[in-house]
Parts: sequence; structure tokens; C-alpha cells
Amino acid sequence: MNKFLKNNLKVFVAVVISGIIFGGIGVYAASQYFAKDISFTPSDEKFKKENGEPIDNVEDALNELYKINGSDSNKYNCISGTFDASVCMTNDKCLIEDKIKPSLFVIRNYNTGQIHVYNEMTSSTKYVSYAGNNSMSEATLSTYYEISDSGFYSKLKGGWAIGTNGYVVCEQK
Repeated sequence: MNKFLKNNLKVFVAVVISGIIFGGIGVYAASQYFAKDISFTPSDEKFKKENGEPIDNVEDALNELYKINGSDSNKYNCISGTFDASVCMTNDKCLIEDKIKPSLFVIRNYNTGQIHVYNEMTSSTKYVSYAGNNSMSEATLSTYYEISDSGFYSKLKGGWAIGTNGYVVCEQK
């Protein structure tokens, strides 16, 4: 047995390391939340699906944003992309988007799964935050974001924002 192990040491080490790597990837993938799994009850009764049904999860909210851009593109201009919020650690703010001035946005941090949703028609001063543990809270927009004619900025220093964040921002035409 000892001779077998010496002759096949590289293969044995490769199998063990591969097992550790693929096992870690499997555990990470299993811990991710899907937008449909994050439920909430909107504070605004007007926040409903196009067919009038209530929106009760983040997936429905995102789908409604996509419908706004696709079916009624004369009203809204939407842009999606990513930004690296790690820049905010050394700056007062970091640019998210400078092509439009958003009247609504959805931002998701890929590291934590936390999602921020803002709709100017619901509140011009607040946005809703959904944490990875299915909790919801309301926060003051100007504390963490800046919307101006020169662009849309994040002022989140540290915490959930570190790393890559995906976004959809829309403005009324």
C-alpha cells in the first residue's frame, strides 16, 4: 500500500484538492438566494403587477421594471450594468451611472444578496432594502445615494456594498 501511495501521490493530491474546491463551490452555490425567495409586503398599495395582483417578492418587482422598459419604452429609459463599490472605501462617493438621472432603481450586491429598490413615484426621499435574511427596511435615500444631473452615485462606505453590484436604473422620458 505504501508503494502504491508513493507512485500515485500526485494523482491522490489532485483528487483531494479537486474535491475540496468543487465541494466549496457546491456549498457556495447552495447558499445563494433567488429573487423569488425574498418576500416582502410593499408599504404602498399602488405597487402592483401590471395585471393588478400584488407584488410580493423581488423577482416580481424586477419583472415589472423590465416590462416598463420593454412594453412602454416611450415613458422610461432603462440601463443595466455593474459597478465595483470597493472604490467607495477611498472616495466620498462612487459613480454608478452618468447617462441618466434615475426615477427608479434596483441594485443587488452579489456578495451579500442584499437588494435596494427605489421608486420616485412611491417616495422621493426613501428606498427599501431587502437583506439576505428576508428582512425589509426603509432607509433615507440621501444618506446612501446621490441623484443629480451629473449622475447617480453610491455613498455606501464599506459594509454590504463592497465588491460587485448589479443594477437597473430607469428614468422617465
